[in-house]
Amino acid sequence: MTSVTGTTYTASNLTASTEYEFYVTATNSVHQTESDASNVVTVTTTA
Repeated sequence: MTSVTGTTYTASNLTASTEYEFYVTATNSVHQTESDASNVVTVTTTA
């Protein structure tokens, strides 16, 4: 899990020809609540 304070994220140091799944949640810092997770996106790195 990685925390991001902006609206973009670049995954790095990924293994070639490997499938990864990503999803996001949002946190409300005032009320200390977290949203439900987004839909999962599955990607596969190239060789």
